[in-house]
Amino acid sequence: MPAPWNHTTGETVRIGDLVRLGAWPGVVVDLVERPSSESTGSSDDAGEGVLFEGPDFGRLLTATLGPDVRLVRRAPPG
Repeated sequence: MPAPWNHTTGETVRIGDLVRLGAWPGVVVDLVERPSSESTGSSDDAGEGVLFEGPDFGRLLTATLGPDVRLVRRAPPG
């Protein structure tokens, strides 16, 4: 899924968004994008995605946001 990434609610993911990954609480800590000049068309090999951090799973980078990633509270804009 290319940037910008969206929650299942349709809202654009922001750094600081509080989420639940299944039963685990987490927060969006980074949005990782590869510069377009290096793009191969596949987010998997580019290491692109949304980086989450939580007490139960540490850090997790995912290129896709499935239904198990639920937005709990939006980060303030800016």
